[in-house]
Amino acid sequence: MKLFDPNDNEFRPLNEYTKRLPSSRAGKGINRSTVWRWALRGCAGNVLATFVIGGMRYTSDFHVAEFLKACTAARAERLGIPISRNNTQALKRRDHAALEEKLGIRTRSKANAQRREA
Repeated sequence: MKLFDPNDNEFRPLNEYTKRLPSSRAGKGINRSTVWRWALRGCAGNVLATFVIGGMRYTSDFHVAEFLKACTAARAERLGIPISRNNTQALKRRDHAALEEKLGIRTRSKANAQRREA
């Protein structure tokens, strides 16, 4: 079985993804009902794109990756967690500072800076 590749558009049976995706249970795959729920009902307003060919339901690594990204973004938005589009330190610091301000958290460095100004 090939490893999961988010850029691969090859169609595979939906049930194959129970073994191809990581699970929180060590050495086990995702439950079959989870993958079917993603395809039929979705998660956080997003539905996994699938295709029925000859009575079997198929999807691709690309569609699974897009679905997981969309679910992650929807959950982060619901929780108010900013998602950096770029992994640079400056963006991380800016996003972290924005989150601290939103939550009303005062870090030591801010407190020290305010003491020095006073």
